[in-house]
Amino acid sequence: AGLIRNMALRSPPLRAALRSGKPVVVDFSATWCPDCLLLAPNLRDLEREFGSAVQFVTLDVSSMTPSAGSAWSDRRFDETLSWAREFGVDGIPHLAFIDSRGKVLTALVGNLPYEILRANILSLRDGQAELPFVMYDAFKGGRSLEFPPDGDAFA
Repeated sequence: AGLIRNMALRSPPLRAALRSGKPVVVDFSATWCPDCLLLAPNLRDLEREFGSAVQFVTLDVSSMTPSAGSAWSDRRFDETLSWAREFGVDGIPHLAFIDSRGKVLTALVGNLPYEILRANILSLRDGQAELPFVMYDAFKGGRSLEFPPDGDAFA
């Protein structure tokens, strides 16, 4: 559970990652999710291997209601909720693969084998238009990724 929380706290804001000019892997995970806990070490290792060429962002969806005394600020909660809606997250772990132009290529849901994740990240890093493993496309039909409301709250 601590690994997911630490990855989320270390992650750059998703808006900044999307503006970096690098491809992005977005991980929606929760500390209470068994599959998320199994996947987290693999994502950490892949970030160590590819982090100079690919941005990795973990959004911790452990608590979808802000509560007093939680590690969440209302601002972080609002931002995570907005992104989860934008990406059509309805199951976790949910990994979105975004090219350097900001186009969402696919999302993979569930505890996936390391080899599948690595193959997609290699293709993403190399700028390939299609990834070897695809599953879910919340952006089918050409819908573009929309940023949550602008302002310094989600910079």
